[in-house]
Amino acid sequence: MDWISVDKNLPSLQQPVLVIISPESGYLSSGNMQVAYLSSMGWCNQFGLIREVKHWMPLPPPPPADEHFEGIKFAADSVLSHYIPTDVTLTALTFNITSDGTVYLVNYAKGQDGFWEFKSYQKS
Repeated sequence: MDWISVDKNLPSLQQPVLVIISPESGYLSSGNMQVAYLSSMGWCNQFGLIREVKHWMPLPPPPPADEHFEGIKFAADSVLSHYIPTDVTLTALTFNITSDGTVYLVNYAKGQDGFWEFKSYQKS
């Protein structure tokens, strides 16, 4: 994706885009980039109107959804009670589950409330 000058083209109204605010110092920093949209009143970010937008580009697509996360979490939560350690000082727990013929290592951490929380999984 390339930057588009606001002098050449503008995005559709209300379309969130990444914008460059004119840097006073002549160089770019993360503070000069914001997500904003063009309204009938001008450029806006989450706080209100902004000035000095010089360039914009479409936002990249979101990362792909993890289609297996909810199913693996459900399966792991369903058998969690069989794996809870007797040592109450432990704060992390891992065990393997099998789903559709694939073995996954699931990871739990003990929350501040003392309950085990599903954190992540990976193929074993």
